[in-house]
Amino acid sequence: MKILGEKWASLVLREITFGALRFDEIAHNTGAARNILADRLKSLEAAGVVNKVQYECSPPRFG
Repeated sequence: MKILGEKWASLVLREITFGALRFDEIAHNTGAARNILADRLKSLEAAGVVNKVQYECSPPRFG
């Protein structure tokens, strides 16, 4: 609950639920600074709430 209760984490989860899967799309829709968004996504991934999936090989891109 500590991770999910953070303001930006709940906004990120809302965007993912509504279908925004790209970093830039989530950043635009939430208004979160890129460094804060990256930190929240890393903490959500570490907690097993979201999964990082590679969708392009060259250059490697994740969604």
